[in-house]
This record gives sequence, structure tokens and C-alpha cells, in this order.
Amino acid sequence: MPWDEDMESQMRARMHAAGLTDAQARTLFEGYVESQGAAWQDANAARARTLEATEAELHREWGDTFDALVDVANRAFAAAFGDRADDVRQLRLADGQYLGDHPDMVRAFARLGGLMGEAEFVGGKTAAIGRSSTEARSQLQALEVDPAFRAALLDRAHPEHRDAVARRSDLARAAYGEETDPAEA
Repeated sequence: MPWDEDMESQMRARMHAAGLTDAQARTLFEGYVESQGAAWQDANAARARTLEATEAELHREWGDTFDALVDVANRAFAAAFGDRADDVRQLRLADGQYLGDHPDMVRAFARLGGLMGEAEFVGGKTAAIGRSSTEARSQLQALEVDPAFRAALLDRAHPEHRDAVARRSDLARAAYGEETDPAEA
């Protein structure tokens, strides 16, 4: 637990102003430090349980693509918040959970990270899809479990069907090469 020297000085001044003896002030102060330490440990244990629950939920949902999707989410989060990413992850939600530990945020940034692979950036440049075949395979795996992408890919009447087919084809080419059919790989 981070120590607040200013708080310590204020408490000592108030205890002195209240006329507490040194023994009384020391007992009161030690009790406060112990209770704050216990609260800090409880908060850390609760965060660890929440993080474990989030990971378990996403493991069940994403299966073998878990590591790849978490990596994509982390990169998208870092791209969105830059040097402030760690501070933003530590923001508390109304239920006390950290923003960066919430499964809906991880899902959202995994999806955004997958979309960033083809997003147009300032100046009209398009990001390269799958700089390596491993990255392209990882992105393909992420898309395969994305319900919105699958809906667009499988429904010819879907307004994003053509884009989904093109995206999957581009990633398959990057992952498996020009002449290899990804279904055969």
C-alpha cells in the first residue's frame, strides 16, 4: 500500500491537538495502519478474483484463440490510449471493477483491434494486414469467433458481406500464401 506522508503528518497533528498521549496516539495510528493494510490486501484479492473470472469467461468463449485475441485487445488498447493506457486500465467502474479487467472492454478492444488491421488511417494509408503469416492466422482465428463478422461473411444479403469476404481473403492470402486454399491448410 502506498504510504501517504502528508496523511501521517495530519493524523499526528490531530492526535496531538486532541491531547492523546504518545502511547494512545501510537496505538490508534498502528490500528489505522493495520486496518488500511487489510483493506489493501482485500482489494487486491478481490481484483485477482475478478481478473480470474474474466479470464475464465473469455477462455470459455474464445477457446484456442484466447491468447491471440487478448494480444489484439492489448495492442488496440495501447494504440487508443498511448502512454496513458495503464492509467486508463486502472479507472474504476461503478461496481468497483477496473476498466481494463472488464470482459466487455476486453471483447470490445479485441474486436476493434481486429478491425484496425484494415482501418484507413489519416492520409488514406491502410494498415498492412498480417505482417507475418502467424499474425494473419491469429487475425483469422479472431474473426472466426466474432459473431458480427461471421454474420456478415455467411449472409450474402448482409450489407458488409463483400467487405467480410474481401477481408477474409486478404488475411488468408497473408496467412497461407497466394496459391494455398486456407480450407486445405
